[in-house]
Amino acid sequence: MNSVELLEKKTALVNEARNLCNNCKVEIRKLTPDEAGRIENIKSEIININEQLRALDVELPKETENNISSNIRQKMNKTFSLLTAIRNVAENKQQDALSQAVIDNGAQEMRDAGVNYVGQIQVPMAEEYRTVTVTTEHDDTVATNMMNVLEPLHAKNTLLQSGVKFLSGLKGDVEYPTMSAITATWAGETATVSASTPTFANVKLQPKRLSVVVPISKQFLIQDSVAAENAIRNEIVNAINAKLEATILGNANTSGQPQGLFYSASALGTISDFSDITAMEATIETANMEGFRYICSPSAKAALRNMLKGSVSSTDEDTSVTNNINVGGMVYENGEIDGVTCLTTSNIANKGIICADFSQMVLAQWGDLDITVDNVTLAADGCVRLIVNSYWDFQVLRSSSYVVKNVA
Repeated sequence: MNSVELLEKKTALVNEARNLCNNCKVEIRKLTPDEAGRIENIKSEIININEQLRALDVELPKETENNISSNIRQKMNKTFSLLTAIRNVAENKQQDALSQAVIDNGAQEMRDAGVNYVGQIQVPMAEEYRTVTVTTEHDDTVATNMMNVLEPLHAKNTLLQSGVKFLSGLKGDVEYPTMSAITATWAGETATVSASTPTFANVKLQPKRLSVVVPISKQFLIQDSVAAENAIRNEIVNAINAKLEATILGNANTSGQPQGLFYSASALGTISDFSDITAMEATIETANMEGFRYICSPSAKAALRNMLKGSVSSTDEDTSVTNNINVGGMVYENGEIDGVTCLTTSNIANKGIICADFSQMVLAQWGDLDITVDNVTLAADGCVRLIVNSYWDFQVLRSSSYVVKNVA
């Protein structure tokens, strides 16, 4: 080949590499193995052409294989701002193209999940980063930093930390299967073995609307910082988590919400000494549950920190005063009760405590966040209200998996 043919071939290779990289950039994805292999072949061919051009004493174009590699690393990244979307609604402004694309995406996911939405804003619950199609003059498909409610919820929720099963992104009612224990029998060498007949059942999980109200000032709405954005997101996460825990770890049995684990609290037993703690554990172990943990209220924790595991009486010979001497330590020490992890939450009322194999419980979630921006009710106070709806359910798979009591 002469120098002109070599340069033309090099230009064609560079353009081919650019097209491969641009396709990945538009589709927000990595190179496929075949595409990556082709890029490497193109680099090798360009190096070979450069050597031939040098031999012909031709000045090399500035385009090199390094420019091709840098194209692969380019991305179109954008961030969805919940604060901006709320401000637009409060001020009766039209959403920007990206915000509207995110909201439309969320609304479609709500329809797919089979749950109603009434607010002006629907945003994904579970994904921090996803691809969103935006129809404008310059953008097509862009990688978008989203809200991701579920990850910080996991970090805050004591039930999930204790091992409760979590199902998210559900569609419609869900039947969660359960099965009774399988029994084994002894039999003679030639005797007929009796078949084990486990029973199968289902626990139904149905979406129930959890609605929380978050008031924010109009002065706060005009902020445009990362700290302000994180603050409003944290407020929503904290409100959802507090209501979930207070309901599940409460004593209500109200239609339209999960039944509280402390339902019929008036009939709960009382823990007055360490033997009552060991009796709770024995109940769980007798039901063949494993890996149990404790969750208690701050008041229960304070009482258990002052409750002795064991003591002996000693009488002072000079004063004849009898004292109890601690010989076993305190019931609650270093975040544990009798060597078992104990988490604390103010969402348990009074001095409640629960000992449970939490893996026998299920927390379920449907759809996305549905946010209504109310700029009328608190207008005189210079505030707007956010009514945040999400859909949840909670069920216990085996009733023998937990014991609840009150600490004296």
